[in-house]
Order: sequence, then structure tokens, then C-alpha cells
Amino acid sequence: MVDDIVALMLNHGYQIAAAERKPNGNGHDGGDRVDWGQLYENIRTGRDYHASLRDLACNMVTAGTDPGAVVNILRDLMEKSEAPHDAERWQSRYDDIPRLVDSAVDLVRKTKAQVDAEVARLAQLSARDYEQERRQVARKLGFRTGKLDDEVELERARQKAKRKVPPPNPTQPAPNGVDVLALTRNYLKKYVAYPSPHALHAHTLLVAHTHLLEAFDSTPRGAFLSAFPGSGKTRALEVTRPLVCRLVSTVNPSANYLFRKAGDVAGPPTVLFDEIDTFFGPKAREHEDLRGFINSGHRKGATYGRCRVVGNSVVTEDSPVYAAVMMAGIGWLPDTILSRSVIIRMQKRLESEKVAQFRARTSIPEGEAIGAQLAAWAISVFDAAKDMRPEMPEGVEDRQADVWEPLLVVADLAGAEWPTLAREAAVAFVKADNQTPPSTKLRLLRDLRQVFWENLRTVAVTRPKGLLTETILNALYQLEDSPWRTINKAANGGREPFDWNELSRHMFDFGVEPTHLRPYPGDDTQRRGYPLRPLATAWRRYLPPLPLDQKAVTAVTPVTRAVGDTRAVLDEYFAWVLVDDDGKPVTGVTGVTGFEPKGGGQETEVRAETEAPEPDGKAAGAPNFAEVLGRPFDDWSPFDAGKPRNRR
Repeated sequence: MVDDIVALMLNHGYQIAAAERKPNGNGHDGGDRVDWGQLYENIRTGRDYHASLRDLACNMVTAGTDPGAVVNILRDLMEKSEAPHDAERWQSRYDDIPRLVDSAVDLVRKTKAQVDAEVARLAQLSARDYEQERRQVARKLGFRTGKLDDEVELERARQKAKRKVPPPNPTQPAPNGVDVLALTRNYLKKYVAYPSPHALHAHTLLVAHTHLLEAFDSTPRGAFLSAFPGSGKTRALEVTRPLVCRLVSTVNPSANYLFRKAGDVAGPPTVLFDEIDTFFGPKAREHEDLRGFINSGHRKGATYGRCRVVGNSVVTEDSPVYAAVMMAGIGWLPDTILSRSVIIRMQKRLESEKVAQFRARTSIPEGEAIGAQLAAWAISVFDAAKDMRPEMPEGVEDRQADVWEPLLVVADLAGAEWPTLAREAAVAFVKADNQTPPSTKLRLLRDLRQVFWENLRTVAVTRPKGLLTETILNALYQLEDSPWRTINKAANGGREPFDWNELSRHMFDFGVEPTHLRPYPGDDTQRRGYPLRPLATAWRRYLPPLPLDQKAVTAVTPVTRAVGDTRAVLDEYFAWVLVDDDGKPVTGVTGVTGFEPKGGGQETEVRAETEAPEPDGKAAGAPNFAEVLGRPFDDWSPFDAGKPRNRR
């Protein structure tokens, strides 16, 4: 496009002005001062080959383009040149492009080193001295003054972070891990009222692990959440700031800013987000990149792919996103975030819970001194942390083990009481996470299992085994604390129940679809309903075993063979565990006999559903359906009694 525009303007009498090149003190023109389109035009028309190729190569290398891509781009421009391609001058320049690009790489590297040294010198100046030199140095380097200010400010932040970590002193032993963690814990509880000792210990370990981030394969997110304001969430982040390593705590940061900070040569940062609830939800579309940063940055080596325009070409780049994150907000967060987080549910403190007033001018220096000791201790144990694989407590596994592994490593490195405190906290937090209200789909799956269990005799006599859609919906409405009767908003402002269409849509995600069932013994009339077999597979995959006491198991007694055996249905399709009066398991999980796991975790049917031949319902000896169910036939289902049987 640039070539076409330039050609059009030349045809209308315009001329190309000579480029004004201002050396930056290193023999290379400032990248921001060169007109890329003019360089392209010089190469296309065969004018000033060497200087144009050199300048364009330097600009593209400076912009981050791969040297091999630069060679291909310059050769492509040369091949499109209007100059005779067999001319000795053209051929020599064409053959010289790889060497020219190598020279540009060396020049840019040397220039960058000189620029970095000059920026580091400026970062150490006082505000008055810097103001006196900034314009002159900006002209020398070929920078805009605003760009130079940004570079100097970033360098000052790096130097401040480095000064926070004292250099190793061979004559002075490293701080003791137990003492440092105790100091950290005391500092935190001085200003924050925690809901439990486990929350305090978890926060202490989260802070300490930020100094060892590069030794771990993943980093957990810390989430301080509450239902109401004024519960101490923001204060928890405030006391975290002076303790963590390479802090990034800004108001409304951009995604590009965080990507650059995560890729800083100083190491992965610790990012603090307050009011994180504003970043999620249907009205927070402008924060999509930030959500991606939080989601993907928990794993070491994770990158965020982006495209960047360099001149007339588009190049790809992978930005590292590995960083520690701590968040505070009201309400709840998406499951993708919570499953990677240590969730501390903050509460309003009681009048009896006294905390000290947090004052920045005194409290922050106090915390920075403790943070420096944490950093010094982390340096002394860094190599050991990389090789440690802590033993997980019972019940902490899969993704929860990924979350707690770095924290347990910190505790094991410290020793003394910390390994025990950390594992007790892990078990308590995992138990609390398991008690978190499930999503709508999981709640529905759990309630469906309850409905099928309570209607086991009806399930047993249906062919194939299952329940009618009407029966399922009616039973869902009757469950205690059921949301299904008033789950939908009505157009008139009221509430409407969960219907058959929504049931089908939710079950589709679990691979369960409605089909035709024969619910009446001795009658081949078909009705729409849900078969038991695919639901049983979904229950096994997504739900814990069904807890049953001895009384419930005893009540499941076999009935006549022509109708079905409820105990056989229980054992064949339900994974259940016998519990005592306190709800504690007394036996292992009873396996599902109707399925056998094969390769890849797929279940295949072991025993086909057998259906005993049923006599005609009008013949003598037909089973009494009302007696099988234990209640009058008309009460079996309000949808069936005295109504025509629809086919839905």
C-alpha cells in the first residue's frame, strides 16, 4: 500500500525530499526519526541502496523482528526494485544483505548496552539533576523526552527492587526460615483480623513463596473475598505490598503493562489486584486481556501470543505471563480462577478483635525490613527449593495439589512447626472448597441423582431403566431448598420454573439426552424421559459417591422379578458408600457393576440390560403396579393420572 501511494504521488508531480538524518552518537540514525516509507521507496527506485538497507535493517532489528525475517524482507524489497537486477551494483547489495543484517544486530546490541548504561546513570540522579540533563540526553540517544522518562522510571523501580534484597554476605549467616516466617506472620496479624489461624498461615506462606517463584513450576493465586465491604480485603493487600518480591501494584493497569512486567529481566513479578470483581462478568469486556493474564500466568513457561506491526509487516511474539497474583474483591470469581487459588473468605471483625492502625510512613518500612529478610532467606534455600517434592496430605490431589505444592515447599524449607501448620491449612482449605456451592449444572446433576434414588422402584420397572421427564421435573420442584421452581425470571417480573427444554440443554453437556421409555409394566406405550445408564456415567465422573446409611440400604428390597430388583439397580448404577449416624464412611465405595473402565477412562457396558418377558396387562397373574410402588396408582405421578399420555 505504501508503494502504491508513493507511486501515485510521484506521478502527480511530488518529489521525494532528502532524508534528514540525525546521528544518535553511535553512527546510527535514531529509529524514531526515519521515515519507513521513504526507505522502502529508496530501495524500490534503486537510490541510496546501502544507507537505506542499513537504516531499515537497524529499525527492524530494534523493533524486535527476527534477523532471518529481516533478511527475507530486505531481499523481497530488492527483488521488487526497478533497478536492473543484473547490474553489478544491485547484485552486490543483494548478496551483502545477510552481512548487513548481522552488522545491524551487533550495532543494535552495542547501542542498547550504551543506552541501558546511560539510563541506569540517569536513574541514580536526583530529580533536579535529572531535569537538567533529560533533554540533552534524549537528543543524544534519539529518544523523545517522554520515552526517556518512562525508561528512567522503570530503571528506578528495578534498582529499588534490587536494593531491597541485600547481597549475600559470606561473613553473615542467612536468616533462619522459622524466624523469618514468624516475623511475617506477626506483621500480618498485627494489622488484619483473619477468619481463622489457617487463613493467617496460608497468607504467610503465599507472601514467602513470591521470593521463590522461579524455583516452582506453578504459583497459586491468593484470593481475599467477602460478601460485604469493610471486611479487611484491601487491608490484606496493603500489608502484603512491602513483603512480596518485585511488587506490581497499580490502579487499573493495562494488559500490555502487565505483559511487559512479567517479561522483565529482573524476574516474574507479584501483581496485586484490588476490586477484582470489576474485572469479571458480562459488563467487563474491556478487561478480557487482563482475565487472560490471570488465567494463564499460574504456570511457569506460559506465554501470551500477540501480533505486532513492524513497518509494513506483521510479526508474532510470545510474551511471558508467569507471575504471582493476589486479589481482593466482593462476591465470587469464575471457577477457572478459583480452582487455582487459595480462597480466604474475609469477614467483618468483631469488636473484640483488635488490630493496629496501618500507617504508611511507619508500617511500610517495618514490612520492607521483613521483606528484605524473606528475600535473603529465599536466596539461601533457592537451590533446595527447585528439587523439593513435598508429601501431600490426604485429600489434597490433582489441581489442589498444584495449588498447595509451592506453599508446602516453603513450609518444609523453614521446618519446625511450619510443615504441620501448612498441611493442616491445606486440608482445611480443600475441605472448605469442596463445600463451596456447586454450579447450576452440577447442582442439577446432584439433584437428579437424588430424584432417581428416591424413585428407585419406578426406575427399576421402566424399560429401559429411567424416569419420565414429567416425573423428574415434578420431583425437582419438591426437593428441599430446591431452586428449580423459581429459577427463571418471568417477563412480568415474577419467577418461572425450570422446564423440560432447559433440562435437555443442561444434560446435553454431560452427554445425556432424552429418549423414549416404556414406564408401565405390561404396556408398550412410550413416553419421553431420561435413561439411567448415561446419567450413571455422569454421576461417576462429576459427583462423589452417594452417602447412604444402613436403614436406607435395608429399605431397598427386591421385588418380583417381572418388575425389577431395586437393590440390583442400586449396585449396578450407583457408586455409594455406607455411612454411620454422623455421616462418616464405614465402608469403601461400592463399585458400579454395570460398567468396566477401559483404556482412556471410557466405560463400556459389561452386562446388557435384560428385560424379563412381561405378560399382557389384562391377563391373569399380571403384577399389581400399585403394590409395587407402595402407593395408589393415581398418586404415582400427577402428570399421568387420568391424563392422556403425550409423546414429549
